[in-house]
Amino acid sequence: MQVLIVNQAEVRRLLPMAECLDVMEAALSALARGEAQLPLRQVLMLPGGQAAFAAMPAHLSSPAAIGIKVITVFPGNHGTEYDSHQGAVLLFETERGRLLAVMDASSITAIRTAAVSGVATRALARPEASVLALLGSGVQAATHLDAVALVRPLRRPACAPPASWIRRRWPRPASSWIAANPRPTKRATSSSRARRGPSATTTSRASSAKCSSGRRSVGARIRRSRCSSPSAWPSRTSPPPITSTPARGRRGRGPGSSWEAAAMPPVDAPTLAEVRAARERLAGLVLRTPLVRLAVEGAPAEIHLKLENLQPIGSFKLRGATNAMALAGPEGLRDGVYTASAGNMAQGVAWSARRLGVAATAIVPDHAPEAKLSALARLGARVEKVPFDRWWQVLVEHGQPGREGLFIHPVSDRAVMAGNGTIGLEILEDLPDVETVLVPYGGGGLSCGIAAALRGSGARARVIACEVDTAAPLSAALAAGRPVPTSYTASFVDGIGAKSVLAEMWPLASRLLDGALSSSLADVAAAVRLLAERAHVVSEGAGAAPVAAALSGRAGRGKTVCVISGGNIDAGVLARILSGEMP
Repeated sequence: MQVLIVNQAEVRRLLPMAECLDVMEAALSALARGEAQLPLRQVLMLPGGQAAFAAMPAHLSSPAAIGIKVITVFPGNHGTEYDSHQGAVLLFETERGRLLAVMDASSITAIRTAAVSGVATRALARPEASVLALLGSGVQAATHLDAVALVRPLRRPACAPPASWIRRRWPRPASSWIAANPRPTKRATSSSRARRGPSATTTSRASSAKCSSGRRSVGARIRRSRCSSPSAWPSRTSPPPITSTPARGRRGRGPGSSWEAAAMPPVDAPTLAEVRAARERLAGLVLRTPLVRLAVEGAPAEIHLKLENLQPIGSFKLRGATNAMALAGPEGLRDGVYTASAGNMAQGVAWSARRLGVAATAIVPDHAPEAKLSALARLGARVEKVPFDRWWQVLVEHGQPGREGLFIHPVSDRAVMAGNGTIGLEILEDLPDVETVLVPYGGGGLSCGIAAALRGSGARARVIACEVDTAAPLSAALAAGRPVPTSYTASFVDGIGAKSVLAEMWPLASRLLDGALSSSLADVAAAVRLLAERAHVVSEGAGAAPVAAALSGRAGRGKTVCVISGGNIDAGVLARILSGEMP
């Protein structure tokens, strides 16, 4: 019998914190639903009463797993070459009980407890929190810092007692892997001051502070965040409610500002429960679009088309807009609604606004196609055409200073992504063994929403973003390992592409997506023409980008779904493409 032995370094390599956060959230949810068994630990005190041996068994029903953590606790080891806590995690297969692996327990414990802190921070901390107070400065405190920094932009940590590793890991106010927060915050010289501040997140690990002694001075001033109140959050295991972004009254930046100045908090992916709830909310309001086979001789893959161009507005955007506005409710929509969009999201917002009887405004870039502008006029929306840079700044700023109404971000909004994720549920129902899903990438709201739904459902299908060579910010970001400014040239592929990846979407896109493929304008035009001639499908340029990628063979073989995101293309542009010209 072969047993895998995993040491401390290998554990940390195999368990990246970014992935462990989602795994821990799923595990806690499974425990709350009764799908996991976690009996009380058994502790054996050794002779002399100064040392102990403990065992902690666990069972998970889906995916089936059996494991046990065994540790020794020898406080007398403090100050020696041996840790006071030593042990191993044993993993067994569930069919015959065969031992599969023995793993270092100390590193798993550090990652596990830090992941809990990350999940709790993501769910409970106030949006403006930007200071991390660490009560305890042991080796696990560093892991907690890594976890929290992944889910929340931090200005700095405050550690009690002070530790030299903080200065080594935090050499400047905002290191390359932590987004800076421009708001000034008073210096936290102690953990108590950090907790008292209005923008502090507190986590305790291996601390000498008597946090459980009942002394009200410890933690007594911690203010409950709104999302942690019983009225705002139904249970301790349910995710916080998702809402759209209310209008902000922040002072705007000048026209020369860039994406790097935004420093918006990273957006969280919608949970599977939120996507399923969105599906119920959208029933009867949006179309469950068909999945049809694309019959092309010699195609490198078995290509299927998800026809979102058949939605009432001709685009998938109706899903996210309708879900976000339904969640906002009458009170949230009282002053109207607005969005920044090249046309499709604006139509989704306008369509829902007309149905609900509220005013809608669309801020569109100056190259928005006439077909989309005409549709907005028919839907009764007020249209404001602005230069591309100014339009992009509205997306970066998540609204316009001084403008009333609810701003619905077309990309980095969990409610919008949950609506988009319903496409993923439909794909799995129609093609359960799908291997690759190709999705146009404009800002990541569609691709990340679909990927979140697939991952949450346990599907192993790859989700690949599709771009065009004249505007491929995700391809550039993946190559550089971070968002970078890139060139942008307006073209008939107007629904995707930008000068950069939105900073708040980068952590999500880099984690959920399996790569990006960029196609030439000529290949996208050929895909538009092929869809019209062979499948009788009218697609706009963005919607045809996945087909261009699939036909190139770069997306691989097997069962492939191309999301035809929309069909709002100018008649003149389509005519030129069908005649073999390049528009």
